[in-house]
Amino acid sequence: MKQSIRALCAVTLCVAPLAAAAEAQAAGDTSLVGLWAAKKRFGPDLRGQLVIDRRGAGGGGGGEWRAAIVGGPSTIVRAVGDSM
Repeated sequence: MKQSIRALCAVTLCVAPLAAAAEAQAAGDTSLVGLWAAKKRFGPDLRGQLVIDRRGAGGGGGGEWRAAIVGGPSTIVRAVGDSM
């Protein structure tokens, strides 16, 4: 007898959410209707050759370093030791 009651409770717990979902669909709930998609991205959408050069180096090692992806604007970068 206890097993029958437990089985009935388990079935009721499993079927109740399905009945609620069917009722919401029948009621015309359209709050989430549409085409859904997701895309995984692992980094920036930059493509092309990276160019790093020094401008205005007047023999004394001065001047500023600039970096740019080909086709894009250049940016001033700083050299600290062996890193940019």
